[in-house]
Amino acid sequence: MDKLLVGLLAVFVVAIPGCAYPAKTADVSPNLLQGSQRTRAISYQTAEPSPGLVADKNKEIVCATWLRKVCVVAMYMDKHYMGEFDGEALVEKLIPVMFKGLDRHSAYLGINSDRSEAKEEKQRKRKRQPSNKRSFSGIGIEVDLAHGDKNGLRVTQVYENSPAEKARISLGDIITHANGRPIPEDALANTLGLPKLERRKTNITLKIWRPCLGKTYQVTVERAEIKYSRVISRPLDERIAYVRVRDFEFGASELFLNAIQGLKRAGPLQGLIIDLRGNPGGWFGEVKKIMGRLLPGERLSHQKRGKDGIIWRVKLAEGARDELSGAPIVVLINRASKSASEVMAGALQDHQRATIMGERSYGKGTVQSLVALDKRSAFLMTFYHYFTPQGHPVNGVGITPDIAVSEVSAQCGVDNQLEAAHEYLNNVLGRLFSQRAS
Repeated sequence: MDKLLVGLLAVFVVAIPGCAYPAKTADVSPNLLQGSQRTRAISYQTAEPSPGLVADKNKEIVCATWLRKVCVVAMYMDKHYMGEFDGEALVEKLIPVMFKGLDRHSAYLGINSDRSEAKEEKQRKRKRQPSNKRSFSGIGIEVDLAHGDKNGLRVTQVYENSPAEKARISLGDIITHANGRPIPEDALANTLGLPKLERRKTNITLKIWRPCLGKTYQVTVERAEIKYSRVISRPLDERIAYVRVRDFEFGASELFLNAIQGLKRAGPLQGLIIDLRGNPGGWFGEVKKIMGRLLPGERLSHQKRGKDGIIWRVKLAEGARDELSGAPIVVLINRASKSASEVMAGALQDHQRATIMGERSYGKGTVQSLVALDKRSAFLMTFYHYFTPQGHPVNGVGITPDIAVSEVSAQCGVDNQLEAAHEYLNNVLGRLFSQRAS
């Protein structure tokens, strides 16, 4: 009898602040739809209370004002509708629609989401040694939306030994067509923009504009399993080294620190380029651990603010120290640098520990939390916006580089931003040595 009321209102009461069970007042009435108070008392009288919804029949549901229509409809359906209906199924259809009105990072995980297995898997990951190896199915490129005369996807990274590299797809190339169809504006949301979702052993024909030559060519590439390292490092010369961090998932901090130690053992590390281009973010804890080895003292890593306006100032852990002993750092970012990577770039910029180069970052300055509704369902929702240590907003704004450098190069296959960062550090080191000698 009470399927809809149990399913719908139980979810709302648990999930939405402002829902409670006050003393009983009056029966359901259309006049409850009037007024603008924060909450409205909506009584549901029944001989037997709904199991799992109310503990006492002399209690009523109080919904947030904007939910009062839904509450009234649900109660009328449950009390007066003459047909049969599956209330739980209706709820499963309604809640995802509600989340469509929120940002794209918030989502209802559904009745079939197995939170217990996800939690166990997270715990297993924490016990395992961090792995530097990853793989996906695709052609072996990273892309970003092209801007300018040509619409399409600009190639920002070509993986080593990938089908794309073998097909001589180059950095800076712009993919304008795939299998004869123009690249749509929302290309980054489909399977071409997300190569890890593509199937192996299937071909894709690409029409490519190469700006450095001013020519268009076509190539057919077979998708394959692409293996890559999450953190890669190498010396660029006898003084300067390069470290790329592709994500901040579990173990990224340990992999980063291992890379730094390896570079220091190979020779004096006088300058470092940290590449966060295309880094989608990950665990804030991993970023804090990395910054705790680049910034001395208990400095702020970032701020976060909720709807209540309270400001949380997040500090680095005790014992933070600079593993590079003050050696100059350049951090590379682009439009695909998001979330935790923006936290790191913003903190190093605010504390004047690094020079940020490249392009303005994506601007994903939100923090999501997982909220359990019951043993079988939950939702992920944005609870906070984060800011840099000095209070600069990130969401919708991004991190502005100290030195803007376009990824587009006049020379084919040249990483324009990396070349600029390398030249900049060499100039900085040259000035430092001149000052010491004088």
